[in-house]
Amino acid sequence: MKSESKRRKFLFVGARIVMGTVLLLGGVTPGLGLLTESQFTPEALSFINSLQETGYLYYMIKSLEIVLGTMFLLNLFIPLSAVIAAPLVINILFFELFLCNSFLIAPILLIACETIVYLEHRKLFNWLFKYQVHTHTNDLDAPDMIILSDLKEKDPKTYKNVVNSQYYHNI
Repeated sequence: MKSESKRRKFLFVGARIVMGTVLLLGGVTPGLGLLTESQFTPEALSFINSLQETGYLYYMIKSLEIVLGTMFLLNLFIPLSAVIAAPLVINILFFELFLCNSFLIAPILLIACETIVYLEHRKLFNWLFKYQVHTHTNDLDAPDMIILSDLKEKDPKTYKNVVNSQYYHNI
């Protein structure tokens, strides 16, 4: 039991460090001039140039990679960093898959690390994947939220009323 917990913690710390390093290097490398145009296909180079021509998007992405990489390396706000990094990691995968002639090493590594980080903090993410209904739609106060699966088990009569209400069908 204790060795499994240590192994899991070691795996999580390793995944966090690898993810932070890959993101930080991905954000810093273009600014240092370490990437050459010969490393990209014409389509990938065209895509990168179009991002740079927007004037902000390319630099925002690279800044985000640097900030997230630093946060992962310094163990700061890891669940928040994982949520913010998820769309970035998926876009890195699609960029490498469709526009580059690469072996997909970095995206697969990032997805594996993201999965490990998610699994370590899965209790914090469970609420993201539960269907919720706001009950008091006209109140100025924060709405009460009902998790329908819990309500169905605890109070079937109220569950039936919520499901049959007109507001439920408008959602």
